[in-house]
Amino acid sequence: MVNIGPMIMSFFPGDNDLRTWLDLGLLTWFFTAAVRASVVGTPKEIELFANKLHGFYSESFRNWGDAEDVERDLLIGFWMGWFIWLAFPATLTQGVTATTLTGGLGYALGPLFLILHVMAAGVLTLLIRFIASWGGPISRAFGSFGSQPFSQALGWALIPISLWCLINGVFYANDIGVLSVFNG
Repeated sequence: MVNIGPMIMSFFPGDNDLRTWLDLGLLTWFFTAAVRASVVGTPKEIELFANKLHGFYSESFRNWGDAEDVERDLLIGFWMGWFIWLAFPATLTQGVTATTLTGGLGYALGPLFLILHVMAAGVLTLLIRFIASWGGPISRAFGSFGSQPFSQALGWALIPISLWCLINGVFYANDIGVLSVFNG
């Protein structure tokens, strides 16, 4: 979800200033998502997507697992997506778009790499849940609190990181002259 914007933008020609504006928009979204998570719990976009996704599951699966479980998994994936984007901002841009734009076999490999990236993120989310299960009764006790306190704790933990990233992004945009329209 987070990496899709830069990936789609890289298919179209344009100057790097547009990419910087997109990055500033994403960093603002990261900061506001952390603030909203710290106050109300799960960000609304995750809650909405989890409820829609839970509705697509079969009835037996919906009876077995609550929408809150889907919400928690999506929340882990959402924050993991932010960390992947912060660590490797050009992962999908270089791994998918550059491969696709090479032509020939790249037209088939690009979408395949996108599927592999999505599957790797899903496996990483499952691995995080698996490691969390090692806590046994302690993990179950924390899990019984529900996703609300978990989301709020993540939000509070991510506010300083997201604020630092946003400020750094603004400084970078100012240094390369993107924000000169505001400086006169």
